[in-house]
Amino acid sequence: MERTIYLSPLAANVTPDMVKKLFYSKKCGAIKSVKIDVHKKKKAAFAKANYALVEFAHKDSVELAIDLVKRKEAHIGTNQPLITRAGLSTKTAAEAAGRAVGELV
Repeated sequence: MERTIYLSPLAANVTPDMVKKLFYSKKCGAIKSVKIDVHKKKKAAFAKANYALVEFAHKDSVELAIDLVKRKEAHIGTNQPLITRAGLSTKTAAEAAGRAVGELV
């Protein structure tokens, strides 16, 4: 998981190609896979939103991708999703991004 990031919230119309385009256009590195799914927990902060797991070919790409949020350059459509290392809780991820959980919905 050291090469995988989590993105959420994503609009229902976001495709894996749109996610790849974001990271390739910002020169974050080669992507091995993109999986988009819907949050399963009904009471989660992002209960009605999609999320993506993006696996990069190199672990250095993870930091480049996370830095896009800090620079406010992680737009996919009209959303600026939270980008964090895969495996962090929503609260931990929001704190890492300097945002309140409610801002992420």
